[in-house]
Amino acid sequence: MFLYENLGRLLSGLFATGMAFHFVRRHHERRHYAALRAAYEVAVRAAQMSGADPAAIVDLSELHREFMRASFPAWFDGIGRRLLLMAKVCTALTLATLFLKAPLERRTELTRGTKAASAPGLQAGSRVLPVR
Repeated sequence: MFLYENLGRLLSGLFATGMAFHFVRRHHERRHYAALRAAYEVAVRAAQMSGADPAAIVDLSELHREFMRASFPAWFDGIGRRLLLMAKVCTALTLATLFLKAPLERRTELTRGTKAASAPGLQAGSRVLPVR
């Protein structure tokens, strides 16, 4: 059975993929934070240059509110939750594979038994005694 024979490789691949997605997401969040900070700095300059232009003040206040809610994400923030999630997924897949192993092996043995009984060397009228 492919899944049971390669269970270690499949689970380690799933785990590595989860960790890669974590760092890709962190990279995206850091880039978003840097873009938000750059937009906030541009809005501050625009508000200073325009004097008291109401549109520039509104843009500045909206960006200030978003910037204050945002935080610069560290690379390893939340990795514990993702490790726990990946561990739970791998455990669930391992248990499912172990529970499904017995019925799949039984079906494989039954199909092998019917193939052996229908071997070309047997005559149509010959009797085959079951092996016990």
